[in-house]
Amino acid sequence: MKKRFTEEQIIGFLREADKGIALKELCRTHGFSEASYYLWRSKYGGMDVSDAKRLKKSRGGITPSQYAKQLARKARNACSNWAAALRAERIVSHALLFERRSIRCQRYLGDPGAR
Repeated sequence: MKKRFTEEQIIGFLREADKGIALKELCRTHGFSEASYYLWRSKYGGMDVSDAKRLKKSRGGITPSQYAKQLARKARNACSNWAAALRAERIVSHALLFERRSIRCQRYLGDPGAR
C-alpha cells in the first residue's frame, strides 16, 4: 500500500496542530481524516523529523509498522498454535511502542545520541 504522506510531512502536520490550528481546518486543508491525525499523533507525537529518521534507520530503512508486520509474520510462522502467535504479535507491538517512547525520552533528557 502506497502512503500518501511521508513521515516528515506527518510530523509537520502534528507541529501545525500544536501551534493552535483547528484540527478540522488542518484535516480539510491537507486532505486527511481526524482518525489519521490521532493515529499519527500516537505514533509520532513529540518526535522531530530527525527522531523519525533515526527510528527508520535503526530498522534498516523500513518504517516501524512494516517492521512490526515482518516480525508478526515470522512469529505466526514459527508458532504452531494461534494463541502463541497472538501473544508474539502483542509483544512485538509493545516493543516498538517502547522504542518510540525511549527515543522521545532520550531527546528530552538531552542524550546526544538521540539527535
